[in-house]
Amino acid sequence: MNSQNKLTPPNPYLIRAFYEWLVDNNLTPHILIIAKIPGVIVPQDYVEDGKLVLNISDEAVRNLIIDNDVLECDAQFSKITHHIIAPISAITAIYAKENGVGMTFMPEDYSKYVQNTKTKKVSLSLIKKEPNSPKDKKNKKSSNPKLTVITTKD
Repeated sequence: MNSQNKLTPPNPYLIRAFYEWLVDNNLTPHILIIAKIPGVIVPQDYVEDGKLVLNISDEAVRNLIIDNDVLECDAQFSKITHHIIAPISAITAIYAKENGVGMTFMPEDYSKYVQNTKTKKVSLSLIKKEPNSPKDKKNKKSSNPKLTVITTKD
Protein backbone atom coordinates (compact mmCIF):
# COMPACT_ATOMS: atom_id res chain seq x y z
CA MET A 1 0.00 0.00 0.00
CA ASN A 2 1.34 3.44 -0.77
CA SER A 3 2.03 6.13 1.81
CA GLN A 4 -1.46 7.62 1.51
CA ASN A 5 -3.18 4.26 2.18
CA LYS A 6 -4.78 4.38 -1.25
CA LEU A 7 -4.59 1.41 -3.60
CA THR A 8 -3.55 1.97 -7.18
CA PRO A 9 -6.12 0.86 -9.77
CA PRO A 10 -5.57 -2.72 -11.00
CA ASN A 11 -6.53 -1.99 -14.64
CA PRO A 12 -3.05 -1.15 -16.01
CA TYR A 13 -1.56 -4.24 -14.37
CA LEU A 14 -4.33 -6.45 -15.74
CA ILE A 15 -4.04 -4.94 -19.22
CA ARG A 16 -0.27 -5.57 -19.25
CA ALA A 17 -0.74 -9.12 -17.95
CA PHE A 18 -3.43 -9.98 -20.52
CA TYR A 19 -1.36 -8.41 -23.29
CA GLU A 20 1.63 -10.57 -22.39
CA TRP A 21 -0.51 -13.70 -22.01
CA LEU A 22 -2.22 -13.15 -25.39
CA VAL A 23 1.09 -12.57 -27.17
CA ASP A 24 2.68 -15.61 -25.50
CA ASN A 25 -0.21 -17.70 -26.83
CA ASN A 26 0.15 -16.35 -30.39
CA LEU A 27 -3.15 -14.46 -30.17
CA THR A 28 -3.79 -10.95 -31.47
CA PRO A 29 -4.44 -8.47 -28.63
CA HIS A 30 -7.13 -5.86 -29.26
CA ILE A 31 -8.30 -3.13 -26.93
CA LEU A 32 -11.56 -1.21 -26.86
CA ILE A 33 -11.17 2.52 -26.23
CA ILE A 34 -13.97 4.92 -25.27
CA ALA A 35 -13.00 7.82 -27.53
CA LYS A 36 -15.03 10.50 -25.72
CA ILE A 37 -13.09 10.30 -22.47
CA PRO A 38 -10.86 13.36 -21.96
CA GLY A 39 -7.26 12.76 -22.94
CA VAL A 40 -8.01 10.20 -25.66
CA ILE A 41 -6.28 11.01 -28.92
CA VAL A 42 -7.31 8.70 -31.77
CA PRO A 43 -8.21 9.28 -35.43
CA GLN A 44 -11.90 10.22 -35.23
CA ASP A 45 -12.68 8.81 -38.69
CA TYR A 46 -12.33 5.31 -37.22
CA VAL A 47 -14.46 5.87 -34.12
CA GLU A 48 -17.82 4.07 -34.20
CA ASP A 49 -20.50 4.68 -31.57
CA GLY A 50 -17.93 6.56 -29.48
CA LYS A 51 -15.55 3.57 -29.44
CA LEU A 52 -12.40 2.50 -31.23
CA VAL A 53 -11.10 -1.07 -31.47
CA LEU A 54 -7.32 -1.09 -31.75
CA ASN A 55 -5.05 -4.00 -32.61
CA ILE A 56 -2.03 -3.59 -30.31
CA SER A 57 0.04 -6.53 -31.58
CA ASP A 58 3.70 -5.95 -32.43
CA GLU A 59 2.81 -6.26 -36.10
CA ALA A 60 0.15 -3.54 -35.88
CA VAL A 61 1.67 -0.85 -33.66
CA ARG A 62 5.06 0.63 -32.87
CA ASN A 63 6.45 2.11 -29.66
CA LEU A 64 3.77 0.56 -27.46
CA ILE A 65 3.86 1.80 -23.87
CA ILE A 66 1.36 0.69 -21.25
CA ASP A 67 2.12 2.51 -18.03
CA ASN A 68 -0.10 3.02 -15.00
CA ASP A 69 -1.85 6.08 -16.44
CA VAL A 70 -1.86 5.82 -20.22
CA LEU A 71 -1.42 3.56 -23.22
CA GLU A 72 0.53 5.12 -26.09
CA CYS A 73 1.59 3.80 -29.46
CA ASP A 74 1.94 4.64 -33.12
CA ALA A 75 -0.63 2.91 -35.32
CA GLN A 76 -1.42 3.04 -39.01
CA PHE A 77 -4.91 3.73 -40.30
CA SER A 78 -5.24 3.65 -44.10
CA LYS A 79 -1.43 3.77 -44.38
CA ILE A 80 -1.23 6.97 -42.31
CA THR A 81 0.60 6.76 -38.97
CA HIS A 82 -1.19 8.26 -35.97
CA HIS A 83 0.10 8.67 -32.43
CA ILE A 84 -2.51 7.08 -30.16
CA ILE A 85 -2.99 8.17 -26.57
CA ALA A 86 -5.53 6.43 -24.37
CA PRO A 87 -5.74 7.01 -20.65
CA ILE A 88 -6.06 3.65 -18.91
CA SER A 89 -9.51 4.73 -17.70
CA ALA A 90 -10.65 4.90 -21.36
CA ILE A 91 -9.76 1.26 -22.07
CA THR A 92 -12.79 -0.91 -21.45
CA ALA A 93 -11.52 -4.25 -22.75
CA ILE A 94 -8.51 -6.26 -23.86
CA TYR A 95 -9.19 -9.46 -25.75
CA ALA A 96 -7.95 -11.88 -28.40
CA LYS A 97 -9.21 -11.24 -31.91
CA GLU A 98 -9.24 -14.96 -32.65
CA ASN A 99 -11.56 -16.13 -29.86
CA GLY A 100 -12.70 -13.12 -27.82
CA VAL A 101 -10.97 -14.31 -24.64
CA GLY A 102 -10.00 -11.37 -22.48
CA MET A 103 -11.17 -9.01 -19.80
CA THR A 104 -13.50 -6.03 -19.66
CA PHE A 105 -13.25 -2.93 -17.49
CA MET A 106 -15.76 -0.24 -16.55
CA PRO A 107 -14.43 3.32 -16.42
CA GLU A 108 -15.41 5.08 -13.21
CA ASP A 109 -17.44 7.83 -14.86
CA TYR A 110 -18.44 5.98 -18.03
CA SER A 111 -22.06 7.14 -18.09
CA LYS A 112 -21.20 10.83 -18.37
CA TYR A 113 -19.23 10.18 -21.59
CA VAL A 114 -21.82 8.08 -23.40
CA GLN A 115 -24.87 9.89 -24.70
CA ASN A 116 -28.39 8.49 -24.31
CA THR A 117 -27.31 5.87 -21.82
CA LYS A 118 -30.05 4.66 -19.52
CA THR A 119 -28.51 2.97 -16.53
CA LYS A 120 -30.46 0.50 -14.49
CA LYS A 121 -29.87 -0.89 -11.08
CA VAL A 122 -30.52 -4.58 -10.86
CA SER A 123 -31.62 -6.24 -7.68
CA LEU A 124 -31.65 -10.02 -7.40
CA SER A 125 -33.74 -11.74 -4.79
CA LEU A 126 -33.85 -15.43 -4.07
CA ILE A 127 -37.28 -16.33 -2.78
CA LYS A 128 -37.94 -19.72 -1.24
CA LYS A 129 -41.14 -21.12 -2.66
CA GLU A 130 -43.56 -22.31 -0.01
CA PRO A 131 -46.05 -25.10 -0.76
CA ASN A 132 -49.29 -23.59 -2.05
CA SER A 133 -51.81 -26.10 -0.79
CA PRO A 134 -52.25 -28.41 2.19
CA LYS A 135 -51.77 -31.31 -0.25
CA ASP A 136 -48.29 -29.96 -1.18
CA LYS A 137 -47.40 -29.65 2.50
CA LYS A 138 -48.65 -33.16 3.18
CA ASN A 139 -46.62 -34.68 0.34
CA LYS A 140 -43.61 -32.56 1.36
CA LYS A 141 -42.84 -31.82 -2.24
CA SER A 142 -39.55 -30.10 -2.64
CA SER A 143 -39.95 -26.81 -4.40
CA ASN A 144 -37.40 -24.97 -6.45
CA PRO A 145 -36.41 -21.48 -5.34
CA LYS A 146 -37.57 -18.63 -7.51
CA LEU A 147 -35.20 -15.94 -8.76
CA THR A 148 -36.81 -12.56 -9.20
CA VAL A 149 -35.02 -9.82 -11.15
CA ILE A 150 -36.15 -6.32 -10.32
CA THR A 151 -34.87 -3.40 -12.38
CA THR A 152 -35.29 0.27 -11.63
CA LYS A 153 -34.33 3.30 -13.69
CA ASP A 154 -32.01 5.84 -12.12
